[in-house]
Amino acid sequence: MKDRPCGGVKFALLLGLAPFINGCMTTSNLDGYSRHWGDAGSRLKRESALRAAWRGRPYQSLQEAFGTPKMVMTVPGYRPIRTDVIVYGSTDKSTNCIDAFTVIRPGSDDEIMVTDYFCR
Repeated sequence: MKDRPCGGVKFALLLGLAPFINGCMTTSNLDGYSRHWGDAGSRLKRESALRAAWRGRPYQSLQEAFGTPKMVMTVPGYRPIRTDVIVYGSTDKSTNCIDAFTVIRPGSDDEIMVTDYFCR
């Protein structure tokens, strides 16, 4: 095996440049993310507004406003109250949020209620 005195220096130099190369690649990737998904501030504002508007309201009102959901999933695991996730998909073109709500039925005869909203 040949001894390479400069091998360690080249490797250290390469490691030293890696963050700069990666940083350039990350910036261009974020630009594409922003164009496709909307800016993070708009998404957070939408999430905050829809949480405030829908928490505690009946699921029937949500259906009247948004229509038939694209997907309904039961949250797995033991829960004293059944929890479902209602997914409507992307309804806002400016943020491209995938609208999803959690709903519960507190008792067997109780009305289904919206508990939360998520922009994904």
